[in-house]
Amino acid sequence: MSKQEFFIKQLKPYFLDPTICGYDFGIKSCRNITPEGKKCVFGKNLTEEFINSNFSQYDTADELLSNHGFEILIEESRGELNVDEWVMLQQIHDRLAYYSMDNMDITIKDNLLTKISYVENRLDIDLSELKNLIK
Repeated sequence: MSKQEFFIKQLKPYFLDPTICGYDFGIKSCRNITPEGKKCVFGKNLTEEFINSNFSQYDTADELLSNHGFEILIEESRGELNVDEWVMLQQIHDRLAYYSMDNMDITIKDNLLTKISYVENRLDIDLSELKNLIK
């Protein structure tokens, strides 16, 4: 699968229904897995074994991958992205979650669109399919 296909496959469900984002209203921030069981884009790619271990819900994708390796990811997601690309994927998710949960503030919308454009340019991929889903 190409990086473009992987980004779209991973992020599109969140763009279609931002309420599934791993956003924790209690702390007003994203978590890998919320107390209600919602998962961020990185969290949904963690193995059940790792999820059931005692890991910090607040560690970032790069911290978890650096400390535990790619074995914490489900098999179908291993090898698709490097650490920096996982961080970019998660950052798009987080900005979408903040935008959706903060009454679609125009400043956060601009931040989301800027992040998507940055990723497109950095990875030479086209994420217009996701941009077109932003209200």
